Amino acid sequence: MKKLLVVLALVSLTGSAAFAQRVHSDNQDFKFTAGVRIPLKSTSANSGEVMSLTYGKYNDKGFGVRGGVQWMFENMDINDYLGIPLSVSWSNGKRTSFKESIRQGANNAAYGAYHNKSYFGTNPDAGTILGSFFAGFFNRIEFFAGLTPGYIFGHREEPHGFSYIGQQEIEHYVYIKNRFSLTADAGLDLSLNLWRFRLSVIPSFHYFITDNYREVSISRITHDGSTDTHTSDKAHPWQFAIQGGLSFSF
Repeated sequence: MKKLLVVLALVSLTGSAAFAQRVHSDNQDFKFTAGVRIPLKSTSANSGEVMSLTYGKYNDKGFGVRGGVQWMFENMDINDYLGIPLSVSWSNGKRTSFKESIRQGANNAAYGAYHNKSYFGTNPDAGTILGSFFAGFFNRIEFFAGLTPGYIFGHREEPHGFSYIGQQEIEHYVYIKNRFSLTADAGLDLSLNLWRFRLSVIPSFHYFITDNYREVSISRITHDGSTDTHTSDKAHPWQFAIQGGLSFSF
């Protein structure tokens, strides 16, 4: 543990001179992202695969706008969704080199370890040190919110599935109530600069303002020659997405 703290401190102290070079501040970029969309409500449907290509433009204070195209190969077991994501954003504006990110991460971890030792009299564990390092490692944080109008091209109803619990038969399927959609979106973009390229991790939440994806569950229980049937039809408006991104700034 002491050796790890010493290494982080040395990187932090010597990095300022060696890693002083910074990438030129660029206010436009093209970004490609890909990931998964996960329904927040319990469902038998699968998660969706999503990808997008967008263009963003920022002013010198970090405020910006972004727009582009988004495609989901599958969402809630329904294929082929096309969206036009439109958002406004604010970023902290830090655009530093990769080496500077290493120095910042090491500095953050070393300071956290010193604070923990000075005020609490204990040495931090490796997990705490690594967490502090990565908290300072990402050199740009962007908050965004917006709307995505879209259209669902796939079949209106997915194939029915069946499951059995004793004498109970459960039939379930997802169908599309409206093909045109509108979602409200909000999320966070944690990124790392590599020259004019930027790698990103993007968690986000999405709410279908329109009523689109609905899941039907039909429960049948047979006893004494008769069948009792119970049907539920529920909307699934909330989804969480986690994506990775690669952008080019100019």
